[in-house]
Amino acid sequence: MSDPPYRQRADCYEQSPTARFRPVPEWNCMLAYTPYKPAIHYLNPVAWVVVELCDGSSGPQIYASFKELNKGRIGEPELQEAFESAMGQLLEGGLVSTA
Repeated sequence: MSDPPYRQRADCYEQSPTARFRPVPEWNCMLAYTPYKPAIHYLNPVAWVVVELCDGSSGPQIYASFKELNKGRIGEPELQEAFESAMGQLLEGGLVSTA
């Protein structure tokens, strides 16, 4: 199985400039609003971390940082699956875009 496009390409990813993010620590989540396509998105802790790492870094850099933050917590297959799911949803929801 090949890596998803955001782990292969050198594209850089950043939070969408039009999205609005609000951490809600008491709910252990982050809420995001996309005004161009009105919707409120619930980001679980994994997606919250991934969106915070989207600071203009490349896909492989973001994954490496995510992997380092979760070192020793879960195995590689589960880690990769969690990252891919979160990144896919962030891209699909318009919360993250290529820089």
